[in-house]
Amino acid sequence: MKGTVFLKPLEYSIEAVGEKWHQGDKLKGSLKIKNHSSEKIELPVLKVALCEGNYKKIKAKDAKGWNAISENLLSEALTINPSEEKDYAFEFKLSENSSITDKNGSLYLAFFDKDEKIPAGHIELVIEPKVVIQQILQILESFLRFK
Repeated sequence: MKGTVFLKPLEYSIEAVGEKWHQGDKLKGSLKIKNHSSEKIELPVLKVALCEGNYKKIKAKDAKGWNAISENLLSEALTINPSEEKDYAFEFKLSENSSITDKNGSLYLAFFDKDEKIPAGHIELVIEPKVVIQQILQILESFLRFK
């Protein structure tokens, strides 16, 4: 899963390896930053966070829609030269009881380039229940269907 955000003159490209994850899985990814200007750019901080998000509050651009579960600090006082590209790898471990994707919200992979409550960019992650729970639900569904 990949997302690209342009915040002139920088291009951020965040990528998570995979399309769907189960509770308890490891989430690996990378964040690439490219400077499209002819000047050197300095960022105070660069971090990636695994956040719980509420769809309605995110759409309304409300800071209360984001709840950071864990953060990964990639760099402090980052300097990017003209036409330079930097790549940072990260990894998160989803908890065994992490929230799953439903109609109210989901987990998000978000990145911050300043100390703000609302991320500079994000991608929505599709989180499914553990495989064991899915198998139990499938057995119950089959039993009720053929009863």
